[in-house]
Amino acid sequence: YDYLQKILFILGLQPKSVNQTENLITAREYAGIFRTLYNASFLSRKYSNSILEDLSKNTFSNGASAVIPQNISVADKFGEREIVDPSTNQVILNQLHDCGIVFANHGLGSYSFCIMTEGKDLTNLEQIIKSISTTIFQDIGQ
Repeated sequence: YDYLQKILFILGLQPKSVNQTENLITAREYAGIFRTLYNASFLSRKYSNSILEDLSKNTFSNGASAVIPQNISVADKFGEREIVDPSTNQVILNQLHDCGIVFANHGLGSYSFCIMTEGKDLTNLEQIIKSISTTIFQDIGQ
């Protein structure tokens, strides 16, 4: 537990209490993890690149990378969460998040992104992420 707390502190993340059941992270904190990998400022360059390479094999085709040209590498991680009403067991809210790095313009135009959404319709959340990703890529990545 203490070792984990030290790692969270080094990465700029909020410490977790022993009894904490949810692990919440902000978009800024998540983007910071990708920045740490990109700069190899926590792990060695070899291990940081290995993790980014693994993240570039993401198979989620309905997120930010869906609108990026195929010849541009994207190392990203998505997450999906359903919030359920315990009294009815019905889903009352969905969350869909996609964060990562786009290695645009042969690495010269690389940028990080973190898009976090929530709403009732998961398909709508996917479209929002794609729309925001398109705007970012058009403004920064080309």
